Amino acid sequence: MKRLLTLIALAATFIASGQDLNQTVRGVITENFTSTPIPGVKITITHQSELVFEAVSDLDGKFKLDNVPAGRIELLAENFGYQSVKIADIDHNATRETVLEIKMKEGTQTLGEVEVTASTAMRPKNEMVTLSARTFSIEETQRFAGGRNDVARMAAKLPGVQNSNDAVNDIVIRGNSPNGLLWRLEDLDIPNPNHYGKSGQTGGPVSMLNNNVLQNSDFLTGAFPASYGNALSGVFDLQMRSGNNERHEFIGQVGFNGFEAGAEGPLGNGSYLVNYRYSVLGIMAAMGLEFGTGTAVPEYQDLTFKVTQRLSEKTSISAFGLWGKSKIDFVRDPEDDEDLYGATGTNTYSRSQQAVMGINIFHNTSENSMLKLTLGTGTLWDNDYLDTLDTQGDAHAFYGMDFRNTTYSANLHWQYHINSKHDLQIGIRNDIHEFDMLDSVYSFGDGYVNPTDIANFTSLHQPYVEWQYRPATRWTVNSGLHAQILSLNGSAMLEPRVGAEYAIDDANAVSAAYGLHSQMAPVNLYYRNVADDLGGSYQPNRDLDFQKSHHFVLAHKYTFSPTLRFKTEVYFQRLYDAITQESPSAFSLLNGGTFGGVPNDALNNKGEGRNYGIELSLEQYMVRGFYLFTSVSIFNSEYKGSDGVWRKGAFASDYVANIAGGKEFVITKDPNASKRHSITVDASMNVAGGQRYTPIDVDASRAAGQTVYDEDNVYGLQLPMYFRADVRIAYRLQGKRTTQEWALDVQNVSNRQNVQNVLWDPAAEEEVSIYSIGMLPMFQWRIYF
Repeated sequence: MKRLLTLIALAATFIASGQDLNQTVRGVITENFTSTPIPGVKITITHQSELVFEAVSDLDGKFKLDNVPAGRIELLAENFGYQSVKIADIDHNATRETVLEIKMKEGTQTLGEVEVTASTAMRPKNEMVTLSARTFSIEETQRFAGGRNDVARMAAKLPGVQNSNDAVNDIVIRGNSPNGLLWRLEDLDIPNPNHYGKSGQTGGPVSMLNNNVLQNSDFLTGAFPASYGNALSGVFDLQMRSGNNERHEFIGQVGFNGFEAGAEGPLGNGSYLVNYRYSVLGIMAAMGLEFGTGTAVPEYQDLTFKVTQRLSEKTSISAFGLWGKSKIDFVRDPEDDEDLYGATGTNTYSRSQQAVMGINIFHNTSENSMLKLTLGTGTLWDNDYLDTLDTQGDAHAFYGMDFRNTTYSANLHWQYHINSKHDLQIGIRNDIHEFDMLDSVYSFGDGYVNPTDIANFTSLHQPYVEWQYRPATRWTVNSGLHAQILSLNGSAMLEPRVGAEYAIDDANAVSAAYGLHSQMAPVNLYYRNVADDLGGSYQPNRDLDFQKSHHFVLAHKYTFSPTLRFKTEVYFQRLYDAITQESPSAFSLLNGGTFGGVPNDALNNKGEGRNYGIELSLEQYMVRGFYLFTSVSIFNSEYKGSDGVWRKGAFASDYVANIAGGKEFVITKDPNASKRHSITVDASMNVAGGQRYTPIDVDASRAAGQTVYDEDNVYGLQLPMYFRADVRIAYRLQGKRTTQEWALDVQNVSNRQNVQNVLWDPAAEEEVSIYSIGMLPMFQWRIYF
């Protein structure tokens, strides 16, 4: 049998060697929980439904197959005692090696049972996740029409998710505030990873996260496991890929997002990966060219890197980093009636800078256990100024801020694979938050006051334990306990998490999950200075507790094939201890977003909220270059402020429907051709109820000469229905030495004028509608070599 397999492999190698367009496929296979190498795994690769290669992993779990024909291939990994793993529709490129990291789970079948092959397309990378999760591939982020190569904008196409508006990539999940999202990179909780992002917020106009350096990652929308904390709405758990450790490879890219260059290759006993980007419009402005944005020229740059090294057979280390710097000025042109970002009568000057650095140390303490230590730091610096303009167009300083927030993290995790039925994970996350924050605002009658003026530090500690129990092949139970302690005021929380899934048969599965989740307030709110009755100020918010939320989710999924499934999820979320204003008002932090504000007043935890709805989705994962995702979500989102009145929340759009899909068409049919030509066509469409807004009191605004809202009707009106369609067409020319792609992504192809906001123009003494960006064609060129 061994000789026969050798002859088959040799014959396949001989056949493939005649191909001009071929490349290496290699990788490493490890146990899914402890990352212990698995030797003796049979690897089968098929190309266009025909057998191409077979191989067996070595003692280090590694395999390597040379001269695999370029195109879409499928890989099957099989080993006795483990669930087989199938990876479908791998885009194997002749220019670059395909390097895979494959995780296999020990099987639980008993006599008479048949083990089911697991498709990596549908399985979250975090095995403790039960439901409300989606794993996305990097090819999807590159092809999604309207995605701008931004994982956050791609997530807005998923069930129950939408952006708050087109200007930013805020992620609104099931009616929750986008500020309830947790960003995690390489197991390190990170600050807002967006250019022009603000402290305490999670979105921004342009993402710093470069999809060219990411690998498949998880996006969670509810009842997430105990290893995640300090979040109310969802989790974006991102992983960076390792660079090629055997050969140097490069990428260049030019598009609307910027000029970009990247490199990777072997370094010592490991690899390096680095990518740099600079904004296109910033370079054009430096050359004296204009692009129709007036003074609002976005200038930004970012750098991403990862270095991996194997120190010994049992120990490895990786270092990673993310840095970004951004600048933009919105200076109103008196000759122009349109304002790009809305506020009339103001000039805004914005500067920000972010940096994240971390080290992961992995050590296999035994064949069944692994210890992981993560050390890191993240800094977010905001420097903004806002001037008001009088009727003559003269500027007057109104607001300024200089916030610097730095987090130092030390996380320790121990994972133990007990046997085929039990997995255990214990860990703790420790974050020290250091901050230096100063802002100043003009108050009529009082002159300039400082709402925030503090330099201090506090710490947040999050121990947790997780246990997965698989009593039989068709049963999986995930349970855990997460704790959260804030040293600033002693706030503490114990949060149970539990989820279970039962596979009725090979096609049907039902699941249920519950989680209690909590989140601390933005640091600046604890130290907010509020005026007292004696003409001084005090800090009444130092004792603010965590905001909290119960998540309940029921789900059913029907699997038509390893890449096609239909899902139904029903959920209810009860939020309590929400932050509201001490004096009776409609304010609640549950409505906070990128452009949201907080009253300069004493706050408390007397608010409530509730979100409930149903999500239906049909997901066709990538197969032969084709994918299709469609979903419909119907939901309700309400909250109660300190005035005791239940209202619709700011993100209660009531419904959202998404459809996104695409197909690759291979032009070259000759298998011996020296070049491979292909075209991809992708499209997406989004329909949603309009965002809620508070109407303007026209008479009061006219009398005051500034915007005055109708506080008796907070979020009482709804903007018109939101509709947007995007189309992307790309041509790829693939050769042995280089692969190039030219793409045209036309966003808002119908040029629909979606209303983004309604504001008051004091000069014209009338309401004005602010619209999102109209039709926007975006060109991109990418080269691999």
